[in-house]
Amino acid sequence: MQIMALSLSFNKFIFAYNFLLLVVWAICQTTTGRHIAADQETSSVAEHFEQWMARYGRSYVDDESEKLKRFNIFKENMDYIESFNRPENNQTYQLGINEFSDLTDEEFVENYMDTLKAAPPIPRRPNNTLPMPDSLWNESLVRIPESIDWRDSGAITPVRTQGPKCDCCWAFSTVAAMEALNQMVTETLTPLSEQHLIDCDVVSKGCGGGSLSYAYLFIYSNDGIAKASDYPYMGSQGKCREDVVKIANISGYRSVEQSDRALLMAVSRQPVSVGIRLGGKFLRQLRHYTAGIFSGDVNGDCGPPDFSHAMTIVGYETFTIGHDYPISYAYWIVKNSWGTSWGDGANTPNGKGICGINQSAYIPINRKYG
Repeated sequence: MQIMALSLSFNKFIFAYNFLLLVVWAICQTTTGRHIAADQETSSVAEHFEQWMARYGRSYVDDESEKLKRFNIFKENMDYIESFNRPENNQTYQLGINEFSDLTDEEFVENYMDTLKAAPPIPRRPNNTLPMPDSLWNESLVRIPESIDWRDSGAITPVRTQGPKCDCCWAFSTVAAMEALNQMVTETLTPLSEQHLIDCDVVSKGCGGGSLSYAYLFIYSNDGIAKASDYPYMGSQGKCREDVVKIANISGYRSVEQSDRALLMAVSRQPVSVGIRLGGKFLRQLRHYTAGIFSGDVNGDCGPPDFSHAMTIVGYETFTIGHDYPISYAYWIVKNSWGTSWGDGANTPNGKGICGINQSAYIPINRKYG
């Protein structure tokens, strides 16, 4: 990969982020231009629904009323997806059916999201070197690559899923950044334990939501975090295992300045945990995102002002459009915790600072790295 320094005289930055996971199993194709009778359309949707049930292990043998309810929600979501994907809309990204397609937006929020909690900066100690080295924040000392993808460096583990009924995106986001930093220090990629944070970080609320900063504070104060193999994910909160062996200790953590430029500089150094506001139109589109360039044209409809979901930025890429008056764009590459049926790893630019992605960002620090 050719590494080039980014010019600091860009006319405009519109930073974006990409939701990369494995290729989605698409059971729904755009039907624009097809003129079919209502009963035929319902029959077709019913066939898709049966295929979807088989794919995701849904069964309503003893509850026909629940099956009808889920079918109607599925059909409503499918209609929305097909309407959004029509060619005349000139969308830069596509929506598709996935494992969440039998849920309303309200049910999705109830099952997969909660408010992220803020925390004060970590207390200083004699052996704590905070704040972070000037090499991260001083642009005169930073040579920012034109693009970076920490997957290419072997620093990112495969996508995992938090599952329903455990709102622990904060733990998955923290662990992804910790795994990357630990790999940079040890040159070995070791899956770490979200369950350790869920069970033992008493300041956060386990499956009831948590805090990125408190998660890092827990890891710092407790001399590391367990391996995933020693403390596997259960999808629910349990009793803290005090005797577990811990690795991957950190020197501290740091919040990233609330700007796109600062976030870019941080990601050029290491993966970054971020919180976003996820609601309204943004939620409706994002939970069904499947491919293409996610432009994030939601007109500020991000839902409530609180941060409600956390992910991990694991890279970015920049590109320029225009000659006489060039405009430089970038997209974030983001690891999520919604499983492998969501997203497809396509390049996904998004609007500058969309829904607060640059407002609640944190990185773990290890003096042995950088």
